[in-house]
Amino acid sequence: MTVEFLRGNFLDRDLTDVVYVTATPQLHRVANPSEFSLHAVVNLWQDDDNYWWASDGRHCVPPERTTEYAIQTARRFPKKRLIVHYTQPHIPFMNPADETLETDANPYRAYTDGRLDVDPDALRESYYRNVEVALPAVEKLLKTVDGKTVVTADHGHLLGERVWPIPVRMWGHPHGIYVDELVTVPWLVYTNGERREIVADPPVNTVSVDERTVTDRLDALGYRT
Repeated sequence: MTVEFLRGNFLDRDLTDVVYVTATPQLHRVANPSEFSLHAVVNLWQDDDNYWWASDGRHCVPPERTTEYAIQTARRFPKKRLIVHYTQPHIPFMNPADETLETDANPYRAYTDGRLDVDPDALRESYYRNVEVALPAVEKLLKTVDGKTVVTADHGHLLGERVWPIPVRMWGHPHGIYVDELVTVPWLVYTNGERREIVADPPVNTVSVDERTVTDRLDALGYRT
């Protein structure tokens, strides 16, 4: 899950040559950003204007907005590496296959708990649709930002597969579950022109974060906070 990814890759490392552009506030669940040695953090999730809002109140930063800010950040920091963290295909579903899936902040948990009566294939199709929503925005980023880019994921996702040693069907990306579907991720390498010169610099000041906003955004992504 994302918290494990951040702890494993961000803590106790010199990342002063990196700018982190993120549509999710998960970094603030791990530690205060001042404890990381990132050169800068761009928190897209802090601004309501960056959000897609559904009529039922669901919301997330759409992938095209994440790409827009990533391109701006690449121009602002031409000698820094970028980590661009999209939320999709994470819930909420932007184009669900069944309108029933719009009634719960975490339809995977609701389905598992028996609170949501829906065809499991609709859950899978909605996940795939969220992947498809993100791909054009990622492609635009690849073709716009110079240098080498890797498209990967912080974790995989379970869509009803049986896990071991207890053979039960699971959904989502639970903490402490290390099966192939969760730990094997894509690794697409794309090169657009010459590699950029990367230089480390001291961290710059970041905007203060309101904890209530963090909680609200995490709730929208289906986390119990």
